[in-house]
Amino acid sequence: MSDVARRPPDAPLTLTPATLAQLTEHPLRMLPESLRPDVLTLWVCHRHLPGLESPMPLAAMLSVWIARHGLRPEDAAAICRQYVAPKRIAEHRFAADLTVALASAAAEAIRRRQAECEAARLRQQVTTPTDAVALRQLLRQIGRMEES
Repeated sequence: MSDVARRPPDAPLTLTPATLAQLTEHPLRMLPESLRPDVLTLWVCHRHLPGLESPMPLAAMLSVWIARHGLRPEDAAAICRQYVAPKRIAEHRFAADLTVALASAAAEAIRRRQAECEAARLRQQVTTPTDAVALRQLLRQIGRMEES
């Protein structure tokens, strides 16, 4: 049995020279099992684009963003579902157009999740009314930093 076949369905990306050929044949295997149907649907709806003859580019990008950059599989699935809408399909003429749009959406999802996690962490630190005032001041400062 190959390394790819033995790999648990939701294991992190394990792309090595030894597994590359097998993953090229079955690119969706590098994704969490729960994400595979959405990526397959995305690819089927966009496979007419020059440069997207296989789901490999989509699977590889998403798996790297999940494993190394903090994209959550549920966010990746939501992004995939957004990009199969008729209006979204009509926006792209080449695979590169789609990948740029997916990268932007993934970066926004990662940023949003990080902001949510930071806000939750700060809320947990607030234990007194004085802390709440300090938190409001800190959040105002963060807002000013984002504007500049």
